[in-house]
Amino acid sequence: MDKVILRTRGFISDIPEDKQAEIMSVALHSINPKTNWVVFGKEAKKEHFEDEGRTLIVPMDIPKKVYAILDDYGDPDTLSDNLGQKVNTRYVVTFLLAEEY
Repeated sequence: MDKVILRTRGFISDIPEDKQAEIMSVALHSINPKTNWVVFGKEAKKEHFEDEGRTLIVPMDIPKKVYAILDDYGDPDTLSDNLGQKVNTRYVVTFLLAEEY
């Protein structure tokens, strides 16, 4: 499943680069149409699913809570129109700070 990756300004500026890479790797391997949210933060004690499998909670020592959210635009043409450039996927994964949601 191909995905367009978007990172917010807060995610880029407030999360250390090594942690960004780790977050993106975990999320991109875990996120799918069934589990379309991954939440990273130090509050979690163990990795687990919530919301009937819709959300994966991942403990991580980072300065701020991070969300990875999968959006399904239905078809590549709709997503291409929204992005203003041609893409061959209908999915976007956005990495953002919880406070930016």
